[in-house]
Amino acid sequence: MDALWLLYSKAISNDDENFARCMSYAARGSFKTLSASVLEVALALHTPRNIAHLAATTDQSGKAQQYVRGFFSKPYLCDFRQGQNIKRIDICRFSNDRGIHLSEKEWQILDDSEKRFFERHDNYIQIITLTLQGANSAHTELLVVDEVDTVPVQNRGAYEEAKSIPDPRNGLNPITLLTSTRKFSYGLVQKELDEAAKTGLRAYHWTAVDVVQACEPERHHPELPKVQLYVNDAELTTVNEEAYSKFDAAMREKYAPHEGFGGCASCSLFSVCKSRLATHQTSKSPLLKPIPWLRNRMKEFSTSMALTQLMCRQPDSTGLIYPKLDRAIHVKTASEIAQMVTGRTCSPGMDKGTLLRILVDRGCKFYSGLDFGFTHPMAIVTFAVWGQNAFVVDCVSRSGLELDDKVAVCEHLRVLNPTIYADTEAPADIETFKRRGFQVRGAIKGRGSVKSGIEIVRMKIQPALGAPTLFFLSGDPDVEFCFQQLKMYHFVTDEAGNIADEPEKVDDDSCDAIRYGIVGAFAPNHKIGLPQNPNNPAPSEYQAAPGRPQWMNDYVAKLLDSGDIASSGKPVKKGNFHFQQ
Repeated sequence: MDALWLLYSKAISNDDENFARCMSYAARGSFKTLSASVLEVALALHTPRNIAHLAATTDQSGKAQQYVRGFFSKPYLCDFRQGQNIKRIDICRFSNDRGIHLSEKEWQILDDSEKRFFERHDNYIQIITLTLQGANSAHTELLVVDEVDTVPVQNRGAYEEAKSIPDPRNGLNPITLLTSTRKFSYGLVQKELDEAAKTGLRAYHWTAVDVVQACEPERHHPELPKVQLYVNDAELTTVNEEAYSKFDAAMREKYAPHEGFGGCASCSLFSVCKSRLATHQTSKSPLLKPIPWLRNRMKEFSTSMALTQLMCRQPDSTGLIYPKLDRAIHVKTASEIAQMVTGRTCSPGMDKGTLLRILVDRGCKFYSGLDFGFTHPMAIVTFAVWGQNAFVVDCVSRSGLELDDKVAVCEHLRVLNPTIYADTEAPADIETFKRRGFQVRGAIKGRGSVKSGIEIVRMKIQPALGAPTLFFLSGDPDVEFCFQQLKMYHFVTDEAGNIADEPEKVDDDSCDAIRYGIVGAFAPNHKIGLPQNPNNPAPSEYQAAPGRPQWMNDYVAKLLDSGDIASSGKPVKKGNFHFQQ
């Protein structure tokens, strides 16, 4: 109701030109579509706004129609409706400057002296299924898009087209309301949230707990002494003080203390409720769901699904191709990358140009993956290799480029002289790049190469043993874009949420490009190995090992410089180990 009132009051006052797009994402079964329908009816009757309700699916469209038609079947509203069109409700009302709204029947019975104080208003609510045709069928002052995260991939173009539906009229600022449950990390809800700072989207959300009845005293026993409980928010578990005292320090860090009522200690919902149903839920609405409903939902859902679709805390990583990709781990500043290569502390303000000079001076070899495109973007991702580490330092992603333009946007890479592994679907383009002086090879493709290539990139992101070996330069907009595409790269998902084992061919150009490059550089035989690097540092130059303590790095460097460690250069073989004495 707080979100509903905010939207209603903004539309009524019409004085905030920055309030243009907002989103309510909430738990499943928490009245999102119903709330949107209430808002539509109220604004249709209290303002001259025309309204379009865009539903992601035909079923969702039917639900919205059911709510709106139900409201206008009420005795006190039915006379405002004109006609019986199923998908469009035309509304006629007569209003005066005192805020009195009359139906045409009520206005007709007024004296002529009273009628002249009322002005006629005609507007409509139109229910539209999200298709390209539907997205071009209306221009209204309020657009509601229902269940955004269920928009099928094939309708994403229609979703973008629908952004042109909100249109100002008679001084009314257009408003867009998006509603949904956030289901997938790669869904439109998460995309809208990620872009909120740029688009000005305002987001509001509520959880399943917010639509549950108050906890009765016989459940939480306020007459008993309060108890100290500890909650693990990531796993939705609760332990008492005795169990907590037996944890080691690492385990204790996962739990936060919360005071509960006497009955809370035995309640399976405390990890999500934290006594709020006893202290904060004051509504007596018959719409509120009983506590057993939430308890049963928590039992039925996995922890990940409960956190996503009931508590709205995080998107579900199910369906992601690279779920282990983590910004906190895999995105590094220029100085952090330089330190990993040199073993020395570097200036925190280092720029990209300085980093590239260091990488070149240290003898890093550069590789690129190139995915040709025209209607889809052409993408070339370039990374520096140092040992087993790959540092993505450059990315180009452009659409609508002719062949000469593709060559032109890669000119800045000549100074790095990368070995480029290009998509073999465009052999003529490869030959042109070769003639222009680029080191281009065909990407390693064949039956099963996409899946095996994905596995190789996964091993670089998070190997079974050891530390990650794939990193991205932070602060570079194009590299950040590449990282985001890789983060959202996912398998095909149908309208029912079923996930196939094939990657979705949407926004995947940088993902394909980096796969070509990584496979070509590290696994030309589909087995991870060390790239052939003719520019490796001289043997006397010390290479710091990532993760090795600095004191050990300094000590080994000192021994190398002093000559205390000598090498005869004689090769030795011991089983599967090959080394030099």
